[in-house]
Amino acid sequence: MQFSLSTRLSQQTSLSPQMQQAVRLLLLSSLELDIELEKAAQENPILEFQSSQTRLTGEFDVDRLESLAFESTLIGSLEQQINLLDLDTQTKGLVHYLAGCLDERGYLDSSLENITLELAELFQESYTLEQVHSALTQLQQLEPAGIGARDLSECLVLQIQRYLESIDSADPDREPYLLALQICQSHLQRIANNDFSKLRVLLGKSEKQIEVALKKIKRLNPNPASEFVSTPNQYITPDILVKKRGGLWVAERNPEAIPKISLNQEYINILGEYRDKNAIGAMRQKISEAKWLVKNIQQREESILRVAGEIVARQQNFFNDGDIGMRPLVLREIADNLELHESTVSRITNQKYLSCPLGLFELKHFFSKAIASEQGDDICATAVQAIIKRIVAQELPSKPISDNSIATILENQGYVIARRTVAKYRESLRIPAMHLRRH
Repeated sequence: MQFSLSTRLSQQTSLSPQMQQAVRLLLLSSLELDIELEKAAQENPILEFQSSQTRLTGEFDVDRLESLAFESTLIGSLEQQINLLDLDTQTKGLVHYLAGCLDERGYLDSSLENITLELAELFQESYTLEQVHSALTQLQQLEPAGIGARDLSECLVLQIQRYLESIDSADPDREPYLLALQICQSHLQRIANNDFSKLRVLLGKSEKQIEVALKKIKRLNPNPASEFVSTPNQYITPDILVKKRGGLWVAERNPEAIPKISLNQEYINILGEYRDKNAIGAMRQKISEAKWLVKNIQQREESILRVAGEIVARQQNFFNDGDIGMRPLVLREIADNLELHESTVSRITNQKYLSCPLGLFELKHFFSKAIASEQGDDICATAVQAIIKRIVAQELPSKPISDNSIATILENQGYVIARRTVAKYRESLRIPAMHLRRH
């Protein structure tokens, strides 16, 4: 069966284990994939695999590194929990899929309507909104509490509800947490605006009661994925090498990062010598699984190169001039041109790296929203950050430049950006405020 993550997939199929595997493989970093394939080869004699990764760091052994790669990452922890759920195959597949859609905070930032459409485009299979919502409910029951939330309010609500389920009805914490639940459900914006007087009127509670409830809220974690690392400590092997060919920068697959996995033909030949029907059936199953894995790995490699090639083609000025030459680029632009779904591009660019003369960059680095200029041209946020960094680098230590002054300099260059946006970009660059930079 010809498999493609293209929106033009023509064959009717369901969210089969093979499809789940294909989507999951896109999420893995090169190190995580290396460990996954090594484990698969140990369990399936039909597979031959040769590791190409620098696998050991310091005193870590392989078992410890495997623990880092899977147990300490959010997706690894969730997959282990999902596999233990007593669900039908279809629902469990949907829960796995939703887990792969979470962002680095552990939030689901796509609407369920979009995910339902995405599933239809990727797999040509109709799932109802109710089915997807049911799968999300299952995902939100997993650890850590708050996982799978669609916004801050839901994240906090999920944590409070989990806590309330764990305590007795007579527990003195119950009333303040119920009030905290009400605040998180409907009044977070008033908290952000320090509108406590209006809040007291709306809730009919005293200042002390609200104060206690707010203390409970402050104990919650707005970033449920914070206890996990995005990738284990590792020496990163770039997936892509960027080189100049004929005056243009082009993407090439790094030979050292290509998974060295194949079918063991000797074991396949032995199949013909078996007379035990049960043994033959088991062996054929192993062969089928091995072929699917090799096929999905090939699909993964082709997809990474296609997406990286498209990114490099559109970001030529970056490779010439660095961040200041970055052009605005969004996932949809790449997805539409390659006839992939936007979420597929997001998975492909996650934890995949390219190496170029300027250094090592995650593919996600090359996406940035547009900021309009007075000249009518667009500049990307990354380029604006590079300009801000350059402005600060040129300031006198005794007379650091304020955010207002930076905004004025940018405006004089044709980029009208609010002072608060300048402050946000400065903070993202880890540049201290003006009074902390004065020497």
